[in-house]
Amino acid sequence: MVKERKYKLVIFDLDGTLMNTSPGIFESANKTREAMGLSREEDLSVMSRFIGPPIKDCFRVTYNMTDEKQIEEAVTIFRGFYTSHGMYQAVPFQGMKDTLKSLKDQGYLLAVGTMKHGSTAKAMMTHFGFDPYFDEVAGSDEHGVLTKGLIVQSLCEQFGVLPSEAVLVGDTMHDALGAEFAHVDFIAAQYGFGFPDGVEVGKGIDAVIAQPLDLLPLLRAE
Repeated sequence: MVKERKYKLVIFDLDGTLMNTSPGIFESANKTREAMGLSREEDLSVMSRFIGPPIKDCFRVTYNMTDEKQIEEAVTIFRGFYTSHGMYQAVPFQGMKDTLKSLKDQGYLLAVGTMKHGSTAKAMMTHFGFDPYFDEVAGSDEHGVLTKGLIVQSLCEQFGVLPSEAVLVGDTMHDALGAEFAHVDFIAAQYGFGFPDGVEVGKGIDAVIAQPLDLLPLLRAE
């Protein structure tokens, strides 16, 4: 008797889950500061706030920006540098392509659900050779209306799968909250940016992986 899998759709966050994008994000943030007449930020604990949230929120929280016109200016500068230079500084995590290939060969639907702008995320998947593995790449919209939860929810609807048949893999609590909103299971990528060493299964976290290949035994047929 062939055992059935619990999930049909596996959704991956991008930043800190598929690849280490911090070098390009940090440099783009500093280029934005310089363009706005500010000094570079060298404190990595401050720069790490740019990983995960929508880019507008990054400028609000990290630099206490309240003027919406200033925030829009910062976002425009950031995106201009990131799409021309920063996104190419990312480094795919070791074992990720092998993991995706194995899941694809097993018949899983695979998708990217990211707070990056959708066109940027798709360009990165092509540049780094990830696009053959993904059935869809979904990102944020121009106006920053979409949340991680809404993106995950829309992917389930697009593929016609129930929330119970989908799982999100991500590396921050922003991802965990998005999974909770969409009523899908959540796997915490401890190798990424947002979870401390020793994070455990608990409220909102259904499993923890220390490296991409750890996904494979988790997602085998039950």
